[in-house]
Amino acid sequence: MRRLGLTFPFSANFLILVGAVAMIATQCPAARAGQTWMQETFVTANQQTSYSVTKYPIVASSATVTVNGELLSSLLEYSADASQGTITFKNALPDYKTVVIRYKYEKTGVKTRQPALNSPYSVRLFGMRDGAINAKLGYAGVTGGHKSPMSLALDGSWKSSKGLTLASTASYNPANVTSGAPQTVNLTDTLGYSDKTKTHDFSAQSTYCGTDRHPDSLVSKFSLGVHPVQFISITSNYSRNDNILDPQKGTDVASIDAKVTPIAPLAIEASTSTSTTDASSSYSDALSATLKPGPDAKIIAAMTQRTNADTVNTVQSLTVNTDPTPYLSVSGDVRLHDSTATTATSDLTTVGTEASVKIARPLKLTGSYCANPDDSGCPHALFRKGVGVTTTFGCFAITTNYTVDTRAADSVDNPDASFGVSGDLKLTPFTRLTGKYQDKTYFGFADRVRVYTLALTHDITGQVSVSLSSTINVQGADTSTSNADETTTAAVGVKF
Repeated sequence: MRRLGLTFPFSANFLILVGAVAMIATQCPAARAGQTWMQETFVTANQQTSYSVTKYPIVASSATVTVNGELLSSLLEYSADASQGTITFKNALPDYKTVVIRYKYEKTGVKTRQPALNSPYSVRLFGMRDGAINAKLGYAGVTGGHKSPMSLALDGSWKSSKGLTLASTASYNPANVTSGAPQTVNLTDTLGYSDKTKTHDFSAQSTYCGTDRHPDSLVSKFSLGVHPVQFISITSNYSRNDNILDPQKGTDVASIDAKVTPIAPLAIEASTSTSTTDASSSYSDALSATLKPGPDAKIIAAMTQRTNADTVNTVQSLTVNTDPTPYLSVSGDVRLHDSTATTATSDLTTVGTEASVKIARPLKLTGSYCANPDDSGCPHALFRKGVGVTTTFGCFAITTNYTVDTRAADSVDNPDASFGVSGDLKLTPFTRLTGKYQDKTYFGFADRVRVYTLALTHDITGQVSVSLSSTINVQGADTSTSNADETTTAAVGVKF
């Protein structure tokens, strides 16, 4: 046909098809009242497989994903969690690919998260890119005359997807006229490398610690793990701590750990380690067997022997953990101590049990009892009882605990007690207020320690956060806070 001098060499059926497609396309953004289309762009890096959009939940089956302009299949190449607004690729994409996610969300009931600072630019170091940098700057002021009145700290780290890590920390503390503490400057630098495959794990790390008040040190660590077959794993570790001014005063620590899983519910693990200095040497050997008779039960039998100078300490233990119901969890353990030392408590038996009950979804009660606890590896003649409560009210979570230690030689009315309570309030999706109070009373020594902590954290974006925290530490029988240590810290963290 001809009209106005223009020629349209298209068939009638083709024109009808184009008109139908155009009509559908113009109606898609307003297919349903109250829904809005959104499009966001990401750049792949560091083998990341999951990406979260800023508006969620998204309308089911509305998300489309393209990588460098190519449309992907939701059945074969990725999955979408509509409730959380998360797209997860079934296989990690190569780095520096452009991912575009187009989706639709309901205006009513929509939630918002801060967008991540995802950029196609990254750090190039030694020919390697694919990295991230974290920087943190903090300021702390202390009063009370027990510590320096001010300190400044700056730390940064860089990690490459090729396995290379770099980190550096510097801190400055000026002189304290009140306590006579001198000015100090500290510097810590770390260089590390790791390589992990299906058959082996290797890591090496070297850390230098320097200060203007103490001898510098250099700590080197090496680890090699091999997995010749699926049910055998062998790991060896070696570390060396050198004094820069006197290398003869270094410390060597070497260990070997082997784990065998002959059948699915049984795992056997054996390890040996040696620590050597110029003055002394110590050795440690351990053997354990773990049996999982069911998905909610675990039995662990272990024996450990430590040799230090002329003293040999042996501990045999049996631990049982079980969750008979979704609302009840019970654990118990027995540890038999045998030592060549002649102390009164060296051969005591430690017996402990703990149970937790979930009365309702947001409420959890915990109770524990232990005779002769061995917190520091050596049993003490104490009876320890504790209770705890954890609960959640909307965006507020609170945890309380109370522990009493009674010495065997003391009366029940003269125990050591510890009480703690902590709270976590989520003011907004990006702002959190936390508080903690800890009170320890040592009746046998007529002493008391109270610690008050309050912190506010705000995430400006996915990579930038700021925080302000304050801690008051009161020690002594005096209940006043005139001699308290007060610490205030302000920090900003940046990750990109």
